[in-house]
Amino acid sequence: MIRIHALKLVFIFSCYLIDTPVVYAKCNFKYLTKITPAISIKGKTQRIATVAVSPDGNYLLSAGKDKMIWLWDMQTGKLIRTFFGHRDIISSVNFSSDGKYAISGSRDRTIRLWNVNTGKLLKTYTGHYGFVSSVQFFSYDRYILSSAYDKTIGLWNKRSKKMIYKFKKGSWVLSLDISPDERFMIAGNRDRKMRLWNLKTAKVQRTFKAYSYFISVAFSPNGKYIVSGHSNRSVRLWNVKTGKMLHNFHGHQDSVFSVDISPDNSKIVSGSWDTTVRLWDLKSRRLLKIFRGHVGDVYSVKFSSDGKRIISAGDDGIFIWNTITGSQIAHLIVFKDGEWITVTSNGAFTASSKGTKNILIGNRPVRNDNYYHCSEIVKKALTEE
Repeated sequence: MIRIHALKLVFIFSCYLIDTPVVYAKCNFKYLTKITPAISIKGKTQRIATVAVSPDGNYLLSAGKDKMIWLWDMQTGKLIRTFFGHRDIISSVNFSSDGKYAISGSRDRTIRLWNVNTGKLLKTYTGHYGFVSSVQFFSYDRYILSSAYDKTIGLWNKRSKKMIYKFKKGSWVLSLDISPDERFMIAGNRDRKMRLWNLKTAKVQRTFKAYSYFISVAFSPNGKYIVSGHSNRSVRLWNVKTGKMLHNFHGHQDSVFSVDISPDNSKIVSGSWDTTVRLWDLKSRRLLKIFRGHVGDVYSVKFSSDGKRIISAGDDGIFIWNTITGSQIAHLIVFKDGEWITVTSNGAFTASSKGTKNILIGNRPVRNDNYYHCSEIVKKALTEE
C-alpha cells in the first residue's frame, strides 16, 4: 500500500541571515523573525511510514523505508539513537505500556523486540508468511499481537518467542488495534470488512462492512467508538456496542492511510495520500482544521499523550502540529545518508553533525560549527503551550 514518489522538497521558514557563509551568531527569536528566506532541502529524505509516542509523551519512535527505527526526544527535537536489525521496510512500531520496550513489524515478515534505553535488539519473532502490517503489546506487555498480509493475526508469547495462537478470517489484514480494556481486537481487512474479535473466546463478535479497504483502524480511549480510514478517501466512525456506522467523514482527495482519536475522545485526526492531515470533531462531525505542509503522501498520524500536539509522518519526514491553532511547530527530517535536522516554523534548527550539509539557506551553505546554536529555541517551540 506504500507508494514511491520522486519529490523536490522546498520548505519556507523564517530565519536570520548574515554574510556568507550563513552563521547564526545571535540565535534568538528577535533576530529569527527579521527576515524570511527560503530553506531548501537538497539532500534525499527518508520516507517515514509509522510513528509512535511514548506513554509519558517525551519520546517519539519513527521508522520506514530505511529499515531503521529512530528514537527522538520530543522536547528538544534531537535524535537519541537508532535501532538496526530489520531487512526491509518497517511498517509499524509501538512502545510498551511502561515505555521501556519497543516492538516493530516489517515487510521482512519479522517482529522485533527492542530495549528503548540501549537500542539493543532483544528478540526476533518469525512465523508470518507475509508483510507484517501492525504490531501491538497485549496483556500487561506479556504478549504481542501482530497482523500480516498472510491473512492472519498472530498472538505471541513475548518471552518464549512462540506464536501461541493464530487468528484467521478474511483476506490480508491491513491494520490492527486493541480496545483499552483489552477485551477486544479490531482488524481491518482488504476484503472490505472490519472484524471485532473477542480476545477471550478468539471468535469474531461483530463484522463491519464497507465498500472499500479498511486501511487504518483505531479504538477511542473510552472504548465506545472505532474510527477507520479507507481506500475510497473516507473516514468512518462506528459504535462498538451496536456495530452501527455513526458518520462518514468526507473531504480527503485520496486514500486515508492513518487515523487516531484524541485522549479526551473529542477529536479524530486523519492522514491521507492527498498530502493533508485533517482534524474532525467527533461530536458535531464537523471538519475543524486542515493541516498543510507535507508535499507527499502521509502514512501515519498520532495525537500526543496529552492531545495538544499532532504528529504526522510521510514521504518528507515528520511534522509536529499544534492541535488547537493548527500551526506547524517543527519539521523533523531524516536523510538517506543517515543525517537529520529539526527545523521550527521560525527558522531555528538543530541537527546532526553533518545534517546542515543537506540544506541551503537563501541558496547558501550553512557552516557546520553553528548547527547547535538554535537548540534552545527549538526546545522552546516544542515545549511551550
